[in-house]
Amino acid sequence: MYRGQHTNSAGVVVHKCEALVDAVIWKRANDSLNARPKRGKVYAENRAMLAGALTCPVCKGPMNRNFGTNYEVRNGKKTGRITSQHAYYRCQGTGPQRKSCGNMVPLHLADAAVNAIIAETFNIHVMIRKLTLGHDHSVELAEIAFELDQLPRKSLPWAEEDTERARLRAEYTRVSDLPSVPDQWKEVPNGHTYAALWDDVSTPERGQWLSDHGFIVQATKERLTVIRGDVTGSVDLPDTGLYPQP
Repeated sequence: MYRGQHTNSAGVVVHKCEALVDAVIWKRANDSLNARPKRGKVYAENRAMLAGALTCPVCKGPMNRNFGTNYEVRNGKKTGRITSQHAYYRCQGTGPQRKSCGNMVPLHLADAAVNAIIAETFNIHVMIRKLTLGHDHSVELAEIAFELDQLPRKSLPWAEEDTERARLRAEYTRVSDLPSVPDQWKEVPNGHTYAALWDDVSTPERGQWLSDHGFIVQATKERLTVIRGDVTGSVDLPDTGLYPQP
């Protein structure tokens, strides 16, 4: 509560602390929340295909699904007769007080464009990072050093022991001069393509899949672009003339 106090089951105040906001601000905040329309339950199977993945290239805001309605116009005025209804991805703006920049694109065009780009441009291998261990020849050097340490225990004739010791020392020097190879991370294909994986993802899950796999999807009325790393695919969108009337 705004009063910053707690009571026990009997209603007796057992703790008080300084209020963070006064009663006026508390009431205004709650009135504002209560005045907002309540959002019904969202079913996963009803999610738009690009939900959470499509962004506006104009203002960088998210583009969510909206529904637009066009009405018959007579003598410059709208009548109550609906002429068409369509689903759109519309920019929601950015910041705490979001205001759309007005950018929107028909949902069916955007979905079809992404499907086409993934199939054509991203029919490429999914690359993963794999560690290739290097070496510094320390194992070989340790083995040679061990042979040198064990040489006196072999009870060889002195001349033969001296020859073997010289050989082992020369080999130790040779291996010591070899270049070391550091550990290396390499990009290698994992046996799948993005296009094949896309085909296995259900439509409501595709937006999250795009985000999880590092794809950036942007759209205007004229063009939709899909970007991942240094690979980019774009599709020009037709002018349907079906945008909602102002």
